[in-house]
Amino acid sequence: MRAAVALLALLLGSPLLATVWSRRNLSVKVPRGGSVELENASYASREWTVSLKALEVKTPSRAVNGVVTAVWLFHYTNTDKEPHYVSVTVRCLDGRRQERTHFTAIATLQPDQPDGATFEIAAKMQEGDWSMTTWAKVVVDFLSTPKG
Repeated sequence: MRAAVALLALLLGSPLLATVWSRRNLSVKVPRGGSVELENASYASREWTVSLKALEVKTPSRAVNGVVTAVWLFHYTNTDKEPHYVSVTVRCLDGRRQERTHFTAIATLQPDQPDGATFEIAAKMQEGDWSMTTWAKVVVDFLSTPKG
């Protein structure tokens, strides 16, 4: 009886745990106008690999009502014939590594991109928060579906 109850609990709980295949936590200096490599931001099976390779941050737009839009470009590869999905959370940190702002987006990594492709996130933030941002803590969740 106990084994049956434990098996039922495992089966009911598994779909909830299966939505995030893998999580990577990265800390990088924000590459204002340049790019930085992202290490260990990948997920693989025997047949394919998906990987976030680099981060590039474009100079933000002019401030409108104290808000700027910074474009964060993520360079990736996907050797699978199927699309894969990632949730990216970026925490913008100041020089003391205190959080100034954060944003999250879900992206589709298009299939058959062994030579690389990019996706971008346009993040709106307060001009003061952007000017203080020097570091980024990037959390990458490789998802099983586009909705997580």
